[in-house]
Amino acid sequence: MVAPRDGFTHREESVEDSSISATEYPKALEELVLSAWESVLGSDFRLHPGFTDKTPFYEIWGNSVATAAFASEYSKNGIHMSNEEILGCSSIADTIAHLSARMDRDTGKTS
Repeated sequence: MVAPRDGFTHREESVEDSSISATEYPKALEELVLSAWESVLGSDFRLHPGFTDKTPFYEIWGNSVATAAFASEYSKNGIHMSNEEILGCSSIADTIAHLSARMDRDTGKTS
């Protein structure tokens, strides 16, 4: 907490990487997730028939090794996700939304 200056108590907000502003993190998250997908599934994952940002990774590489590989890739970038989280948000769009909501909670941002 920050000492009140105007009669109100203000909560300090922190973002893990101070080089990324709160308004820029959705783009940074998108880049991080796309990078993980390329590392795990290969740079041609978008060529999978019918691929959209809602396509689950297990439709492209359908085994449990992918879940562990995604966890490892995200961890390398300071994002810790359990296997259950990864399975629960198995598409690019769902992962970005999940991580964005988590960052909003962690920084105290409200809509």
